Amino acid sequence: MRLQPFLFWLCLASSLGNVLAGEVQLSDGRLIYGGVKLTTDGKLEVTPNGEQAERFSLDSIIRAIVSPAVADESAWPWNGVDIGAVRNKGEVKQHNGVFDISASGWGLWTGIDSGYFVWRKMEGDAQIVARIQLPESTGSRSVGGLMFRASNEPTAPFTAVTLGPKGLPKFLSRPAVVIPPGTPPPAEDPAMANRVPTAWLRLTRAGDTFTAYFSADGSNWKIVSTLDLKMDTSASVGLFVSSDVNMPTGPVRFDNLATATGSPSATSLATALPAKGLVTVEGKAHVGDVTAITDDSVTFVRLDGQTQTLQRDDVAWLLVAPTFPDIPSRVGSATSGVLLRSGDFLEADSIMLTEGTVTATSIVFGPKTLDMKKEVEAILLRAPAKWTNQWHVRDATGTVVSSEATPKVEGANLIVGDASIPSNKVTEIFAPRKD
Repeated sequence: MRLQPFLFWLCLASSLGNVLAGEVQLSDGRLIYGGVKLTTDGKLEVTPNGEQAERFSLDSIIRAIVSPAVADESAWPWNGVDIGAVRNKGEVKQHNGVFDISASGWGLWTGIDSGYFVWRKMEGDAQIVARIQLPESTGSRSVGGLMFRASNEPTAPFTAVTLGPKGLPKFLSRPAVVIPPGTPPPAEDPAMANRVPTAWLRLTRAGDTFTAYFSADGSNWKIVSTLDLKMDTSASVGLFVSSDVNMPTGPVRFDNLATATGSPSATSLATALPAKGLVTVEGKAHVGDVTAITDDSVTFVRLDGQTQTLQRDDVAWLLVAPTFPDIPSRVGSATSGVLLRSGDFLEADSIMLTEGTVTATSIVFGPKTLDMKKEVEAILLRAPAKWTNQWHVRDATGTVVSSEATPKVEGANLIVGDASIPSNKVTEIFAPRKD
């Protein structure tokens, strides 16, 4: 599966409450946490915790989460803690969005865990992604990864995807995944074996379904595994490091870290496309839950709780799960069908939605009913416009407006192409990819 490099990230600020202020990622790689607002002269003003405000032009950013300043103790959303019995206390050092974590501990096991966890609370559907670099020492037993955890107790339920000394991803959980007797071990992908121990990992939650992804370069992704696991809506999400032998380990580096959360929509970390919602033929994206589809219309509930109905002929895609901006290349010349989470595309002559399922019918294979939650990534209703390399601005309703021209502030509004958005309703700004 090919997708564009991860050059901009997003996080739904309106759903994070006081846990996180804004964020600005600059084109020079710096990541700044703090209050973020649009100024009347068209700049982004960032006020880091306890420091003076700085101003940046929109042309100098990769992405921005617009959010007012919060109390000092809330401006840094991450916490660090040793889990279980460790030989040496762990620590985290952070600078400009790069996290270096040192730890000991035995790692994640069936019965009890030990290691160092850098975490923050996230509610409901959520996801986390980061690039991980293990120490290059040949004797290193360092393990680093991403984790959802019910609590910081060493026996708490969790799910995690980790990277070990050989650079191979591993999917772990408590309760452990039950593998039926006689199941052959998965075939090892030579392209994933014995590589330099640097890779991208991604872990997502949709209800009680957790899915782990691995990429060597941030462009070509593979699903490591997926499972259903009961966990409280509020979970600890973050970065985990251990030494695998409970000895001090050199620092594991995490960069390009991003999280996203929101209900009813999670958001894709790869693009301004929503993970739940729809995209019109003209390329406008709407975040929300699709509640009805007829021969003539599509109805969905927006982030602000309002119900909106569009003409079916105006809708190109229904987005069911986090997806990526390479949709056109994955469906070819097809005009309707279902994109599966496996990466396959099922071309169809007609599509019907009922609660929890979608039935795709073609003259070749007849009707096929699919589980929306487990099998479907997106549904193509008609040929879409190209998702072009533009500026994308999301507002508080979850609508994304796009423009080739740099957005500009006029009075109390942000002008994006032909659209005018009140500045206090802007939640995210995405710069064009600088490929």
